[in-house]
Amino acid sequence: MRINGWQRLGVVASVAWVLIGPLYFSNRAIDYAREMAASSYKICNDAPSLSPEQCKRDYDSTYKMYADQYLGWTNLAIMAFGPIPFTWLLVYMVIWIVRWIKIGFKQHT
Repeated sequence: MRINGWQRLGVVASVAWVLIGPLYFSNRAIDYAREMAASSYKICNDAPSLSPEQCKRDYDSTYKMYADQYLGWTNLAIMAFGPIPFTWLLVYMVIWIVRWIKIGFKQHT
């Protein structure tokens, strides 16, 4: 089976997504975990009755909780491979609709 230039572009984009997409989302997840942990640390640090060691433990546990929630092999695999079939399906649906509309215009001219 031969593939045309647009399909080749789609294959290259799919492979690029598998390689780059999870890295992008894992970096975003790490940044989000850091933000949540920093917010938790600030709240803890503002409380006069809590020690800095306790706030550091709270920071570490909050960071671990958010990082574990978003990072993991299952989540990374879903981020890498999940969007690809939906994107291909969407592109082929758009192509089919555009061709269907063009046929409708040709029949009435």
